[in-house]
Amino acid sequence: MKILANNKKKSLATLILLLSFGFIFSLSAFSNSGGEGGKPAARAEQKSPLVFDAPFKNISLEAKSAIVFDLASGKAIFELNPSSQLPLASLTKIMTAVVVEEKFPKWMKVEIPLAAIMQEGDSGLSAGELWKIGDLARAMLISSSNDAAFAFASAFNSVAGRTENPASAADFVALMNRKARELNLSQTYFLNPTGLDESEGVAGAYGSAEDVANLLAFAFKKYPSIFGVTRKEFFDAGNIRFKNTNKLVDEVPLIVAGKTGFSALAGGNLAIIVDVGLGNPVAIAALGSSEEGRFNDVKTLYEETLRYFQYK
Repeated sequence: MKILANNKKKSLATLILLLSFGFIFSLSAFSNSGGEGGKPAARAEQKSPLVFDAPFKNISLEAKSAIVFDLASGKAIFELNPSSQLPLASLTKIMTAVVVEEKFPKWMKVEIPLAAIMQEGDSGLSAGELWKIGDLARAMLISSSNDAAFAFASAFNSVAGRTENPASAADFVALMNRKARELNLSQTYFLNPTGLDESEGVAGAYGSAEDVANLLAFAFKKYPSIFGVTRKEFFDAGNIRFKNTNKLVDEVPLIVAGKTGFSALAGGNLAIIVDVGLGNPVAIAALGSSEEGRFNDVKTLYEETLRYFQYK
């Protein structure tokens, strides 16, 4: 009985001793954790993993509206008021060229009328000259020639067999608007074939960045032989060198098509298609920027697009 009692006393003493050590250990751990005023224990320094800003996250644009549209997936990867209806200026000539390709016979030659020469700007054309359809269309697109655009609209009257008021562009513009509806460009309509402002308060055409991206994508896919010239710095035809109005062709080697636009009401507009690799075309459009800002805006969007596909 004494042995049993002594064993019980030893067991109780051992239990008390273990509990005491446990309490002291817990108190020390709590203190080292910084809880309730305790100082945090020193920890081994750890390096943070590299963190990349998400593409398009911290960009600044002058444009009122912009879009980056991945033609391969059919989805937008960046949008800024993409459906806002804004003046198009010479982006209008994308549709002008599309209608010419669809309605003019390839063998036809277009005469430059005096009414065309009277349009704003001078691209080197002269009244009475005869131009091949393809050459005049390329000259119009690369140099944004208002003379060429109006010449096409006037020439349509002879294509359609109309002799009354041959300088009128109304029938040609009607075809432009019909094509816009056919392509479901819901924010787009045209008042003239050039995009020149009609007055101080009325633009020559209106549309959205989304519509422009879709129109340029359609035009390049359907008529690459015409729009391919817009990737070049110059186009030579009829003893005239037509210079590209899109200065990004010198800075963005992946451009496969593009068109500029500028007017008092529109500000600066620009739309391009770039190949980001492995046959993956992307359309980028910016509307309502400034004359210089449009190039900065689209270049920024282009660079962010490359980052997007790099870290996708």
